[in-house]
Amino acid sequence: MLTNVSTRHAILTTIVLTATVVLVSLLLGMGIALLLDRKFFGRGAVRTMLIAPFLVVPVAAALLWKHALYNPQYGMFNGLLTSVWRLFGSNNPPQVDWTPPSH
Repeated sequence: MLTNVSTRHAILTTIVLTATVVLVSLLLGMGIALLLDRKFFGRGAVRTMLIAPFLVVPVAAALLWKHALYNPQYGMFNGLLTSVWRLFGSNNPPQVDWTPPSH
């Protein structure tokens, strides 16, 4: 496999890309960390804005999974339940509401 020129070129490109991304990420992260270590007006707000995307992603993922999997009308679980139900000859499958009602 390593005798193929295309494979060697792809491996070299992958190594160069990986090393470049890691180095740039390290330098940018270190630079931002050093800048935020200094005292300045609004430092807390800037830190909050930098960390906020890490807090939003799990919430967005949970909402996506909740609607993609558990929705009674178009969720994947009810789609699978409908498919299994039709295997046994019924055209009226149950539509289970998997999520508890919000109060």
